[in-house]
Amino acid sequence: MGLVDMAYKGRLDHDTLMYWLLRWNFEPQYVATNMSDDGIDVPNSWDAVNMAHFYGIVSDDEYRQISRSAQIRGIPLR
Repeated sequence: MGLVDMAYKGRLDHDTLMYWLLRWNFEPQYVATNMSDDGIDVPNSWDAVNMAHFYGIVSDDEYRQISRSAQIRGIPLR
């Protein structure tokens, strides 16, 4: 997701990132088809939020908040 990349590079402030992540209509994630399938990152999917969390761009509490927001809106995260 371009927003996470921008935040990581310091081109997007945290409040703006959170504003959009709380409202984003995430695309479905890639589902592996077999054990040797390495998978791919799907742009605009929950993968971006996982990456933001991994790099410390969003905290544990913010991650849960984004997750709740998506679930309330009926967006599947996996």
